[in-house]
Amino acid sequence: MSFIFREPTTFVHDQQVPATTWVITHNMGRQPSVSIVDSGGNLVIGDVQYDSVNQVTVTFSAAFGGKAYLN
Repeated sequence: MSFIFREPTTFVHDQQVPATTWVITHNMGRQPSVSIVDSGGNLVIGDVQYDSVNQVTVTFSAAFGGKAYLN
């Protein structure tokens, strides 16, 4: 029997402390799509920078907390 290791297909980052810059280490081994939702459930647009295949930095014009969904 053999096993094939696959990188995770999704990752959720919970930004509990409001910030204008979110540095997200996801360890997905690729550059995933990024969707941001604030704590009120509203979609937020930010500037996404792919630092590596395992980390992304998202910058916003105002500090807030919420979740980043990567897939």
